[in-house]
Amino acid sequence: MKPYASGRAGRRLTLLVAALVALALPASPAWAHALVGSSDPPDGARLEEPPEAVTITFTEPPDPELSFVHVQDQDGKAVQVGRAQIVPGRPQALRQPLGPLDEGVYTITWRAVSQVDGHATAGFLSFGVGVSPLEAPGGGGSTVTVPRVSPLEIAGRWALFIGLGILLGAAWVGAAAFAETPSGVLGLMLAGLAAAALGLVVLAVAQQRAAGVGFGELVGTSVGRALLLRTAGLVATGVAAAIAVRSARWRRVALGATAVAAALAMLAHSAAGHAASGSFRWAKVTAQWAHFAGAGVWLGGLAALIVGVRGGASEWKARAVRRFSAVAGIALGVVAVTGALRAFNEVGSWAALFSTSYGQVVLLKSALLLPLVGFGALNRYRNVPAAGRSLRGLRAVSGAELGVAVVILVAAAALASLVPPALIPPPTERAAPLVATGSDFATSVQARLDVDPGVPGPNRFLLRLTDYDTAEALGAERVALRFSFPARADLGESTLELTPSGRGLYGASGPNLAFAGPWDVTVLVQRGVDSVEVPLQIATLCRTRQVEAPRQPTIDVLELPGGISVQGFVFPDRAGRTEVHFTFVDETGEELSLRGDPVMIAQPPGRDSFSLEPEQLTPGHFLAPTRLTPGRWRFDIVAQSEEGSRLPGCFEATIPA
Repeated sequence: MKPYASGRAGRRLTLLVAALVALALPASPAWAHALVGSSDPPDGARLEEPPEAVTITFTEPPDPELSFVHVQDQDGKAVQVGRAQIVPGRPQALRQPLGPLDEGVYTITWRAVSQVDGHATAGFLSFGVGVSPLEAPGGGGSTVTVPRVSPLEIAGRWALFIGLGILLGAAWVGAAAFAETPSGVLGLMLAGLAAAALGLVVLAVAQQRAAGVGFGELVGTSVGRALLLRTAGLVATGVAAAIAVRSARWRRVALGATAVAAALAMLAHSAAGHAASGSFRWAKVTAQWAHFAGAGVWLGGLAALIVGVRGGASEWKARAVRRFSAVAGIALGVVAVTGALRAFNEVGSWAALFSTSYGQVVLLKSALLLPLVGFGALNRYRNVPAAGRSLRGLRAVSGAELGVAVVILVAAAALASLVPPALIPPPTERAAPLVATGSDFATSVQARLDVDPGVPGPNRFLLRLTDYDTAEALGAERVALRFSFPARADLGESTLELTPSGRGLYGASGPNLAFAGPWDVTVLVQRGVDSVEVPLQIATLCRTRQVEAPRQPTIDVLELPGGISVQGFVFPDRAGRTEVHFTFVDETGEELSLRGDPVMIAQPPGRDSFSLEPEQLTPGHFLAPTRLTPGRWRFDIVAQSEEGSRLPGCFEATIPA
């Protein structure tokens, strides 16, 4: 009765831990895996010229047969030409050619099925030609929709994990731990084969539903090929297992072949998961495979051992237990080390470990490994030495160990259906419009000017005029904006007429902010015979990311459409005589060849901006000697590509005292 009681306790523990896993799984939709990393045109962009194509770069390679990019105008008419294709040399980028585009707002609807794990995502982006998407009702907002975590997929992966683990464990235990393979071990191996086959079928159905195509179409895709590779590994395992069961003469060799084939099937499965994305692909796949195989050797082998030593204690059973224990200790170490490496790689940060569904499941899985280690230690140091006299303690502890292990595999299956935090691109936020406020010299008129998107080139200008004392909206016969660039007086001035768009509101679009940097903007307000001027100052937005390296200057990188980036830095970054550097780089990392001399501007803290004299160091690298004082500086540059397009760059730097 005691062994039965121990088994009942193990089942209760299993149910309890299963409930904890269920609580840990997200109830809300989970992020799938081919997410948008960037797009060209960028989401929300206002373009002066219509693009020839839309290119979306995902965090994982999309399958071109199962993915699409559709582009519609404001009337819902499709403007794409042909199908989207992978960009040569950029497997994560999908390019959709476009037909001729008129002025207006366009919506990009996309759907991506990851080549890595078969998960689907969908969403939409927007851009405008000659206008901003923000000007259209409901325009300018990107959305990503993803399916909920699929219980069918989790069930399929769980059964596949258990089946392959039992196949590998039963095969090596039957071949190496026992002098004569017990029939129960062979029966367990066949049960593992059935579980793995069932799991693969369920996984295939789940991925076929996610892809939204028939099985005939799925076979020709990367998702289908990954399923076929798993199937081939499982068929080879089944053939070797069948020979082991039917042929006593070739049993030990066939069991070895079964173990090898099961391990290869595990490798095929690991190569179709998270580990296969990003850089160092095969190093990560190898670690994932070692983690999977180690668990099979340890836990699948433990299940086979318990089945094989049924009945009373004996010396031959004790020898089998000791052989298993020696190998299981090594397997446990492999599982612990590779699991820690994979978790570190996929979670990415301590914050993500606690704030994301993926990180929380990793924590739960890690917590469940602790009792497994305790059970393993209890067996190794107490029950294994006593196996020659009694197997009761070994069976009781191993039963609880396997119960927890079954639930850990649920967590592992759930992790395979969630996106690792390290693969989620940082959220892209639209910059708030530039805002400048001021009043005329007599403090009679208050003006607020919103500039969207606030970058060099075409912008939308919205002006609000109010009475300085009462804050009531003011009307005017004529309202205009006059622009001047203080650093380059030779450029002259430009004027933009504004049209009424509501009481006290005036707006228009124009390319008047032609250069990056600080501008003087004068609001001209004509009211009958009275006219006033409101001086304002604005500077185009400068949003960069920083790249730091030991013993190197900090480099600010500004991303431009088309994969072009502008790198800027000050060297040495100290007060006094120094140099300001700008480098223009294309998407391949090569310097761009530029036409003519660029315009380079320096904005010192609290003083007027001034021009710098750039010198060309290499085809795309310019420097300007100057003298800097302590404080926060801003540097701008405008260059021209060989094709004639304008390339603005900027960065800010704090010069220490």
